[in-house]
Amino acid sequence: MAISKGEFDIDKKFVEYGADLNEKSNGMTPLMVAARYNKVEIIKFLLEHGADRISKDEKGFTALKYAELSSVKEAVLIFKNCISTNFYSQLSIHNE
Repeated sequence: MAISKGEFDIDKKFVEYGADLNEKSNGMTPLMVAARYNKVEIIKFLLEHGADRISKDEKGFTALKYAELSSVKEAVLIFKNCISTNFYSQLSIHNE
């Protein structure tokens, strides 16, 4: 996926064509990469489409941990809201 570059349209196409949202590349899931680079739209999209927010890399880091390590407040808030509330109600792109 083209997450670190923020190529959201390309990422959406990967999902439409059945890409595994939890497949690791260089030890990180797409959600971890999006969190590390504060790609908020992509984070929301991946969560809405079933990405595993509690998956860990070989260091034991989750996507939330990558957001915290990168000091990206907006991404951290999304993950913390996922933990404390029904996260679909927090996503502005959720389609009902």
